Parts: sequence; C-alpha cells; structure tokens
Amino acid sequence: MRFALPLIAIGLIFTSCIPAADEPTIDRLKPIDVVPVPVDPEPEPEPEPEPVKRGKITAITADWCGPCQQWKAECLDDLRRVGWEVEMIDDGVGPYPTFTAETGGKKKIWSGYSDRSGFIAKLRDLLSQTN
Repeated sequence: MRFALPLIAIGLIFTSCIPAADEPTIDRLKPIDVVPVPVDPEPEPEPEPEPVKRGKITAITADWCGPCQQWKAECLDDLRRVGWEVEMIDDGVGPYPTFTAETGGKKKIWSGYSDRSGFIAKLRDLLSQTN
C-alpha cells in the first residue's frame, strides 16, 4: 500500500499531461493569419532652403600663392553656402589674390588676403553701402 499511492499519483500526473483527442496540440494547431500592419514611411527630409543671393565675387588667384590657398580654405565654401556666386580665375599675372565683389549695383575691388575677419569686414562694408 505504501507504493500504491505514489504510483497512482504518478499515473494521474502522466495521464493529465496527455491531451484528449479533441484538444489542440502543436501538430493540430492551425497557422495564424498574419496581417501586415501598415508602417508610415520615413518622411522626406525637408530640402535646405535656397541661399539668398548676395552678389558675385570674382577671385583672381594662383595655385602657388599662399594667401590665395588660405582664402580658399577659410572662406570659399562658406561664401557659396550663404549665397555668394564665386567665380574663380587662375591666371599668372598680377597681385594675388585680387577680389572684385559686386552686389546691389555697387562694386569693390581689392588685393591681398590676411585673414577671414578682414575679408568679411570688406564684404560687410560693401553690403552696408547697398542698403
């Protein structure tokens, strides 16, 4: 009798784990219909605004000219980004660099480049004359 009770308990446990014929098992489960969920596409990035046309700068430079190369490195990309049209002329004659800036019917011509702040000051002076 001592062994009968545990054997009956084990039998009940095993029989309760076996599904009846009408209970679903993994083999008898139907596949679930997968419904795609619409996903919003990533929004288009807003285009960068067109820069305000400021005027035109003609720069006469030379490949061998140190101040010309310094000006190109410090100013050229930024000038174009903020709306200046920049025309580059590489010639072998004259003082370098030489700049002609035109905006609003005004024109300023100067030669030489020492630093960015001095160049920007000349452009600001020209812009203040046109306002």
